[in-house]
Amino acid sequence: MKWVDDSLTETHCLDETDSERQRNEFARRSLRGQGSTRDEFLSLVATGAGDSSDMEKQPPFRLILASGSPARRDLLTRAGLAFEVHPANIDEPTSAGFTDARTYVQYVAWLKAAAVAQRLPVDAGAEPAWILAADTVGWLHGQAIGKPADEADARRILRLLSGTEHALWTGVCQWRRPGDVQVAWQERSRVAMRPLSDAELDAYLQTRQWQGCSGAYAIQEGADPYIRVLEGSVSNVIGLPMETTLQIFRDIALIHVP
Repeated sequence: MKWVDDSLTETHCLDETDSERQRNEFARRSLRGQGSTRDEFLSLVATGAGDSSDMEKQPPFRLILASGSPARRDLLTRAGLAFEVHPANIDEPTSAGFTDARTYVQYVAWLKAAAVAQRLPVDAGAEPAWILAADTVGWLHGQAIGKPADEADARRILRLLSGTEHALWTGVCQWRRPGDVQVAWQERSRVAMRPLSDAELDAYLQTRQWQGCSGAYAIQEGADPYIRVLEGSVSNVIGLPMETTLQIFRDIALIHVP
């Protein structure tokens, strides 16, 4: 996990409890890039700093999804969250020049969040909002496996992935407006696709489930006939790692960030 902030100045709250002081110090160090880790954050959650009893399921801030992805909308809806949809509508860069998937998805997620942030008010009196942006890409043999351009491209990608183990990376960027505090992290899931026969490939292409999906497939939760998640979360493969996302929502709702 990586926390980034370019303008935050340290402020101590006079009414902080012990757990709030611990959590706020973690946030300040994290946002200044002073070595905080995902394990440290999760330890705060485990010791009560992020107890779900401290907040309702709906976070007390305006939530904006910077994506038109039906899958990401579905994940947030099933989590019981109210949110607005403001697609970023950017021209996503190719992976050319990127040597690893993590850096690539981190960059694209940031671009999406930045595009939506520019449309929101910056004055101090504006309603606080957290923008949620994400980007997912497959990665095999050092190459990005993106979304297919058409059915022929989907066939090519699925033939490439058939019978392989590969990685699915999702980069997430949350951006607070006003204030421009940014929280970013990337997660990897390791996925196995069983070998596909020509008949199975033809049948899958006819479902059109490959449209708009990195790797040219949409995993089915439960018992997918073709895809098995070996490591990491299924929601990360779908396009938004909900386990960590909900933990972050809980934490930022409790942190007093000036």
